[in-house]
Amino acid sequence: MIALAAAQLHERRRSLLSWGLPIGLWSAFVVAIYPSVEDALSKAISSYPEALKQAFGIAELRDYIDELKAEIARVEADIDRKQGHRSAADAFFRRP
Repeated sequence: MIALAAAQLHERRRSLLSWGLPIGLWSAFVVAIYPSVEDALSKAISSYPEALKQAFGIAELRDYIDELKAEIARVEADIDRKQGHRSAADAFFRRP
């Protein structure tokens, strides 16, 4: 099975390179320029008419972001609480 896969990859190496290389370069380009266009995208979205925002559900997405932030805060508090319990247990079981 592995030999078959290796043979197929060897036969198709040119097509893998001809597709993989441009897609990889395009992805790197998008990642590289995103920080420069992020603010422009935020400004454009904030200037959309309210009807258009409702059509795309932007308000619901904002609500979802708020819910996720609240969940993150809850989980971080839970982690802190559990870390406190662990510290107490470590202190209790520490050898003198």
